[in-house]
Amino acid sequence: PALAGSVLEKKHTTRLENIKSMIRPWPILFVIFLVLGGIYLGFVTPTEAAAVGAAGALLVTIFKRKFTVKGFWGILLETGNMNAAIGFLMISAIFFSKMLSYSGFTAEVTQLVLSMDMPPLEDIETFYADTYEPSGPFGAKGVGEAANNCTAGAVANAVYNAIGIRFYDTPITPEKVLKAIKEKSLKKE
Repeated sequence: PALAGSVLEKKHTTRLENIKSMIRPWPILFVIFLVLGGIYLGFVTPTEAAAVGAAGALLVTIFKRKFTVKGFWGILLETGNMNAAIGFLMISAIFFSKMLSYSGFTAEVTQLVLSMDMPPLEDIETFYADTYEPSGPFGAKGVGEAANNCTAGAVANAVYNAIGIRFYDTPITPEKVLKAIKEKSLKKE
């Protein structure tokens, strides 16, 4: 804290220092205006704006007399490395999707989903229940909790549809299911 100085101390700056502090961000603002202003005003497309931004940054570097051939070569190498990595990822993704297509996996998954006895999407309704969770910030629940609330009910309904026995408590273990099936068969006899 002693190195930072006192907040109560008023440091008087000269008019020249104030002007320099206002001039310093202008090169960055110039490049931002070139890119976003060019897109907003319709002079360039977003793809062209990337090139305009790169050219603007190069102009600012030259204008500030910070341009060196060695630095420019280093930037070119970094850009080439990044483009090679992105190109490799794109080629790998294309190869992976072709392999999935040739193997017939995507068609099998499509048939599996289409063969399920599910209601049309228009018949599915979503209801939101307002709840308060005292341990969460401002009473909110975790992001994944709401999506997992219906899981136990869905599993219980699946078990009921499979064996005709309704379970009202969790976890639904294989032992509980076997016991319930035996009790059901004893009741029929």
